[in-house]
Amino acid sequence: MRRLSIVTALAVVTVVTGCATAEGYRQRLDLMVGTHSDQIQVEWGPPERVSPLSDGSEMWVYTRIQTHHSGNSYSQMATGSYQEEYTDKKGKKKTRTVTTYEPVWVPPESWQTHCETRFVISPDQKVVSSGFEGQDCVAEEVKPRSSNRDDPR
Repeated sequence: MRRLSIVTALAVVTVVTGCATAEGYRQRLDLMVGTHSDQIQVEWGPPERVSPLSDGSEMWVYTRIQTHHSGNSYSQMATGSYQEEYTDKKGKKKTRTVTTYEPVWVPPESWQTHCETRFVISPDQKVVSSGFEGQDCVAEEVKPRSSNRDDPR
């Protein structure tokens, strides 16, 4: 449960701090290839499922489910409009459109999103590959580091 809270908090921070995309999530997972499985457990916690593979590797699976809520409040809805004549500061007659609004109750709504992340761990405990699926598998894209040495200018 604590792991889910940490992962959820990280996801919220990621979404708030930048444009989170599935490509960004893939980039972040690709950075973990070659790391030791201990690092995965430090960052992700123990896997929810471990499946042995035929070559002696293991597939570690992590699942995140988030429940979202909206509504349960009033919203302003345009109900019509009319033309109104007025005189501006210079005494000139003008026409403007006035839109009328009325409060409308938006009933509560809940829905869930998920992300399943898989790591293949080799017999020597290294991350060999990763994969994911789900609409909630998003992260800020990794920006390439620029170095003045490599600058062709």
